Amino acid sequence: MLKSKHGWSGNYRWGRDNRWSNDAWDYNALHSTIWGPTVLGLSFLNGIAFAKIQGATLAAYTGTAGTSTPYKLVLHDSAGVAASGFIANADAAEGLDTDLVTVGNFASDNIAWVKGTGWSIGSGVATKGAGAGVLIEQDISAVANTLYKIVFDLTRTAGTFWPSFGSTTAIAVLAASATYTYYVNCGGTDSKITFNNDSAFRGTLDNVVVQQVLHVGATGNHIVSAKAGSTRNWTSIGTGFNYNSSAYRAEIRRA
Repeated sequence: MLKSKHGWSGNYRWGRDNRWSNDAWDYNALHSTIWGPTVLGLSFLNGIAFAKIQGATLAAYTGTAGTSTPYKLVLHDSAGVAASGFIANADAAEGLDTDLVTVGNFASDNIAWVKGTGWSIGSGVATKGAGAGVLIEQDISAVANTLYKIVFDLTRTAGTFWPSFGSTTAIAVLAASATYTYYVNCGGTDSKITFNNDSAFRGTLDNVVVQQVLHVGATGNHIVSAKAGSTRNWTSIGTGFNYNSSAYRAEIRRA
């Protein structure tokens, strides 16, 4: 175990050219990183690739797109599947595209909303009363591998409720009234925003907003596909990579 001049501990090899080679640092071992739908900051869409690691900064490893990007970010999901790309300039501020939801304030009973039995729209909210219906959803043409910001108001008097992109894994299971904000990658092919409930759920849904995240903000970084490159893509994404993991292992590697 050695320590490089960069201040990272790890297993290194000193090359014949008097340079560190095969540098690899376990970032999670040194920083308290957080993953999950409330803080996830990963876009895997070609042309809009970026990454944010909550509770840590990549400032010391940030390069300049098109000039110098000497460090690579490697993410491993819980199954060990990896995605990697070179760390470029940080964004100045979060940038969001237009809201994709039709009548998200439920001012009218629009046909864009598909309602399960017991769901109704009126008085400016969507309400779940008696009935076996387990969802209310809308096709917003969500794009796979893309990060979205989802905001909605929930009031709950009984049961549980959970948002998801179509039939994919629940973003979070909720049992309290609040305004909720989630950052979620639409990792699959289902283009619908779906609000699910168990049979006991009673409550209302209101003020639904879903926007694609175009820029992650000052706490994140653009990701480019090649060293000193300018194309905002990931270099590689392993088959079956989990786009919404709550337990990524992150590494910084010197390219």
